[in-house]
Amino acid sequence: MDRRDGPDWVREAAAAVRHDIVRFAATVWQFSRHPRRFGAAWFAGQTQALNPIGYLSTSLAVSAAVSALVSALRGASDGGLWGSLANATLPYTYYVVVGVVCHGVLRLGGSPRPLRASVAIALFAGGGPGLVLTLAIYATMGLHFALAGSFHGAVLSDVPPWSAPIFLVLVYVPLMLLLATLASGLRGLHDATRLRAFVAIVVALVITAAIFGVLHAMFDLAFNVPHLVLRLRHHVGFDIYF
Repeated sequence: MDRRDGPDWVREAAAAVRHDIVRFAATVWQFSRHPRRFGAAWFAGQTQALNPIGYLSTSLAVSAAVSALVSALRGASDGGLWGSLANATLPYTYYVVVGVVCHGVLRLGGSPRPLRASVAIALFAGGGPGLVLTLAIYATMGLHFALAGSFHGAVLSDVPPWSAPIFLVLVYVPLMLLLATLASGLRGLHDATRLRAFVAIVVALVITAAIFGVLHAMFDLAFNVPHLVLRLRHHVGFDIYF
């Protein structure tokens, strides 16, 4: 190369981005396909997975871009770049909180794994299956707009009855996938039984539901992903918020 042209930084940047995208896709595939095996292998340093922060950054870039596109189509302001990033970040905050509570339950069962490892598994789950859930929710918004002329994807009373199962599948199948892969990944990380991992997820959902029940009673919160909320007023019970 003629050195008078200087470094070809454009090509170098494109190669770096392509490399990160390939590694991100490979990490999503490895975690989603065998989360239990991935959790154990990642902790042992036997995978080529992206660093959890790099993995999260790539996933955030995708979800923030989709969030900005949906906001533009809706003609609504989401606070600009920082608003889009905040909306994209909130689901991962929820995944990490669930992972932290699961960690506490598994540590009570005798696991010696550090908290940062459980947080990493929660980020891997959020960046792969969680990203699928986020995209599925945006898909419900698009479908709702096509059928009812509005972007309120969670409002099924406005759409034809025949379409309700489609909305439920689009939301709850990815949600179940997310919870199942998170439980399996933590099981592999903590070398736990299937029952212990299941109990950890259930306890985490109940505890976070109680926490968010208090927060929802005080503030107008939207985590942009389905989450259980313990209803504290009137009849006590559980609701699903988005």
